[in-house]
Amino acid sequence: QGLLGAEAVTVPRLAGGRRPADTGHRMPLHTSRADRSQTPKTKATKKAKRERPPTRQAARHGNEVPDAATKKARKERSSTAPWPGRLPAPQPAVVLERPEAITVCDRHGDPVTVSGRGEASAAPWQMTDSAGHSRTVVAWAGPWPLDERWWRPSVRRRQARFQMVLDDGSAHLCVLESGRWQREATYD
Repeated sequence: QGLLGAEAVTVPRLAGGRRPADTGHRMPLHTSRADRSQTPKTKATKKAKRERPPTRQAARHGNEVPDAATKKARKERSSTAPWPGRLPAPQPAVVLERPEAITVCDRHGDPVTVSGRGEASAAPWQMTDSAGHSRTVVAWAGPWPLDERWWRPSVRRRQARFQMVLDDGSAHLCVLESGRWQREATYD
């Protein structure tokens, strides 16, 4: 931190979300919980722990309004809360910073699509990456539909997610959104 600056040294932090890109973020070391857990406990920190802010239940009964610490605790719990539509474990090891455009075709060379009912038009047979390299799909699972913020048309997001294993042994999380295929992550 002394050489690069306080914001340059980061640590991973889990967050809540349905997509792998939403569940992990990097944050500066000095603001992380890990940094605070390294500090020795003193009488002052023990006293502060006893004098915690009121709980949500106390706030509901009109005692006090939740402060920033209570709101932060709620936010931290959101990463462990159930997220309907989240993919089952294991999560992909490598999440791409920018999803890679791909094409996914069936045996006849037609693009694989997903209906409004979440049904694939055909089994994925071939995946071609952005560099033009094609691989045969030897196993696949999905589609897992995701319909986020359906109540606000301006920010609504609909996706169909597939897990695909290719003939070279690699496994990928691929997404079909607005008629375009993308590779979002890779399993290691």
